[in-house]
Amino acid sequence: LGATDRVVTNPALATFIKHHFLTSKSNPRGRVYIAMLNRGITEMRESGEWYDIVSTGLAEYNKLSQ
Repeated sequence: LGATDRVVTNPALATFIKHHFLTSKSNPRGRVYIAMLNRGITEMRESGEWYDIVSTGLAEYNKLSQ
């Protein structure tokens, strides 16, 4: 396609950041909170909201780096 000289690595996409969430075993609603968080993340992915957030963030990053 002849785009090799126009393609660059975006450092914001070159690494993965993992987040871990936990609650105390003594918290009686801890498992409920984690389940709610997981459902919310799944819903965001399925609806496309997650990808919209990432896309918007990358667009802003790219604007700042130009």
